Amino acid sequence: MVKVKDGEVYMSDEDELYWFIDALNDDDMPDGAWWALLEEGAKNFNNEYGTDYDPFECVHGYLRAKHPESENAQHAEEDKKAEAAYLDGVPHEQFDEG
Repeated sequence: MVKVKDGEVYMSDEDELYWFIDALNDDDMPDGAWWALLEEGAKNFNNEYGTDYDPFECVHGYLRAKHPESENAQHAEEDKKAEAAYLDGVPHEQFDEG
């Protein structure tokens, strides 16, 4: 959560982590490359702050935070398809069209 205190902006670790990931978010990339780039944001955060967060889990958290509506069944199924596509190397277009 971003807070302002005495005119200074403070971000939680989670918010700052997601900012690092969001800075590299490019939805137009093929899924495998897109996911790897989001993971790179988490790795950059780890390097900057000496943390050891799992990049794969960080991307999942980022996507859930960015799209809270994905908690419903339809979006959860889409998340599973995207993850499976990433793990199998399936191009983005093949699972996006249904």
